Amino acid sequence: MSDWWKGVEAALESTSAEAPDPWAHLAGELPTLSDAQRSFLEQVAGQPAVHRLSLDEADEPCEIEPDDVH
Repeated sequence: MSDWWKGVEAALESTSAEAPDPWAHLAGELPTLSDAQRSFLEQVAGQPAVHRLSLDEADEPCEIEPDDVH
């Protein structure tokens, strides 16, 4: 009973091969960007990346409960 999803997946694959591609009209056609749009995207791409925090072995989890913060 744990492999019920395999039956669902097989049924979907058997019927979706004939389904139309909803994105077919975009294939090969990229919109032309205006100078303002291009400039905006270049500025976004040039921003520094967001630093992600990670727990090292020396780090300990925070002991403040969400209800304790005011």
